[in-house]
This record gives sequence, C-alpha cells and structure tokens, in this order.
Amino acid sequence: MPAVVAMQYSVLDDVATKFAYNFYKTIVSGKPVDLALREARIAMRNLDKSNGFDFATPVLYLSDHNCVHVGDLKPDPSEFVFKPNMMLDLQVMEKGFVARRKELRLLEKGFKSEIKRAAIIHGFGGIGKTVLATRLALKMGYYFEGTLGIKCTSTTRPEDVLNKFNSFLLMKGRPELNQITNQQIPLEVKTALLVTILNQIRFLVIFDNFEDCLNEDRNDIENHELKTFIQYLLNNTTRNSKFIITTRYDFDPLEGRLASGIEHISLPELYFPQTMWLMNNFTELTYLGIRKKKEIYDAIGGHPWTIGQFAVLASSQGVDDLLLDLQLLKKRAYRVHPAGQVIFQTGSKSKKTAPVRLNLRRIHSNRGIILDYRR
Repeated sequence: MPAVVAMQYSVLDDVATKFAYNFYKTIVSGKPVDLALREARIAMRNLDKSNGFDFATPVLYLSDHNCVHVGDLKPDPSEFVFKPNMMLDLQVMEKGFVARRKELRLLEKGFKSEIKRAAIIHGFGGIGKTVLATRLALKMGYYFEGTLGIKCTSTTRPEDVLNKFNSFLLMKGRPELNQITNQQIPLEVKTALLVTILNQIRFLVIFDNFEDCLNEDRNDIENHELKTFIQYLLNNTTRNSKFIITTRYDFDPLEGRLASGIEHISLPELYFPQTMWLMNNFTELTYLGIRKKKEIYDAIGGHPWTIGQFAVLASSQGVDDLLLDLQLLKKRAYRVHPAGQVIFQTGSKSKKTAPVRLNLRRIHSNRGIILDYRR
C-alpha cells in the first residue's frame, strides 16, 4: 500500500465528513495525495465546529515517494487566481476573535444559499460590527473572489464609491469600469456596468461606518444620489456578489422591498463567558481569576471597546485601583465617542456602585445603563 491517511485522535463526525469530502475531491481532480491532505486540513480548520486543533489530527504515511511526485502534473489555473482584498481602512482581527459564531453562521449560510443579497450589522459603537464583517471576509475567502471595504463618511458620494470599485476591479483584472470612469457618461450607466460585473463574479462588499450617511432621524440615507445608488446596487445585484453594511442604527435601505433578501443583525454586548475569552487577549487581564474577571464584568459589562480600554488603563493604574474609580475610563469613552453610545454597568445586583456623576442622559437597557452622549 503506497500511502495511508489516518487520524491520530478522534474528531467529530461533521469534521471527519468535511475532511473526507475535501480530501477525495482533491484526489479526483488529479492532484497528489499530500496536496489533498493540505486542502482537507484547511477545510477542517475553517469549519465552525472545529476546536482549532482538529486540522493537525490527520497524518500521511508513505511507502512510495512517487505519491507526492508532482513533476508531471499541470498546475490548476485556479491556484493562481488573484483575490484582491481592499480593507485597508477597516479593522481586521485575524487572531483573538471571540464569540459572534452564531452571527457568522447566519451570514455564511445566507450568502452561500443565495437567499440573502445583503446584511445590515448594527449596534453600539465599539461593539464589534466591523470586526465581524471583516472576520466573515476572512472566513469566506474560499468562496468570494475578493473583498472591498469602503469606510463611509458624511461626505461619501456615488462617485467616491465608483472610484473605489474601479481600483478594486483593476486589481482583479477587470478594466471595463475604468474605461468609462472619466468619461462624460451618466452615473446610471456607470452604475449599471458595475452591477453587471458584480453579477458575474463573487465579491464581498463592505460599507463600513454607514451611520455617518444617515439623516438626523437615523432611518434613511441623507444624500439622495447616494440613496439612489445604494438602492440600485441592492436591487439589481441578484447573484454572486454580496453586501454588508455596518451602522450604529438599523435602517431599511430598500424601504420595505425585498425584505427577505436583507438580513438585519443586531449585535448585543457579550455575555460573561464570551467576555472572559476576550479578556484573555489582554496581558493585563488574562491571568486574573474568574472571580476578578466577573467583578470587572459586573462593573463595566461586556462591551468589547470598553474591555479593551479597561485593559489599557489597568496596565498603568492597576485592576483593583481602576475598579474603585472608573471616572478615567468614562472620560476616555466621552473623548472617543462624543456623539455615540457606550455601555457601562452600574454594578451587580449584589453590590450597587455609586451613580454615574456625569452630565449625560441615561437610557436603561437590558443590562446596566447606556451613556448617550448626544444632546
């Protein structure tokens, strides 16, 4: 027997099935057994039910070195396909990502099934909307042919978005939009060409920080041209490419049309077990005991941004001293999120802390108090 593939330890049935499917699929395509093993391991690593170590379980034993001889094999052209990822302005977390598995599964299933053409990810500032979107981009890198991330501002216009798309498509080797970008052609014609390309290739497009493009009531796109442009993209990109919009405020870009085609995902703060995982990403917090981590959680909640800032301040001030006086943390939240919302706890049920003495309007939520800095 020239080659044997075996598992060193037991794995879940779903993980084993995923391994077998990808291993034999690669073998059937004419590739050598070692490459098939590599592809199957990658599939195991990317599986939601994987524990992060399963990919190292399968091993290959050879008695005939010709099993991995690739000199006579022609490379698959798809191996050399360039997948551009333009997410320079977006926060990407390749390691240390915790929780949000439910949301990831929901997005992946919806996009792969072609049922959903877009998703609105909404929640408080710093809750992890951008990180979730870019994490999905990394997770579904095998599926999409590229990812374009666009950080939106109050001045974003359709022409700005088209220019981003043009640079992105040129990286992919698609010059069609570039040929008419600087010509005196109606915006509708350029947009229609863009949609044609998006329907041909699987791209993931992320519109980040979109709350800056909304009106004062936070329920509609303020600029009429941008609204028409976004609606045209969502209405007419019916296959392959998908869209994610991250925003602090939920809204309906299509005003009731194609409601089943757009997923609305609200990101709450993390529960305590998830917050503990997040704390383990910070040197100042990772070695604390469970009781101390629970004390921190009871004091400030499970808001990812707040946890990160607490760790930064604890590095110089100390965890216990910081817990006694959270004013510095609250002032930092005010400076960073002067027009947004940040979640703070007012203490656990068993031990009430002093009320927040800042000139801020309070809004009660399901956990603690949300400090709303808008006047």
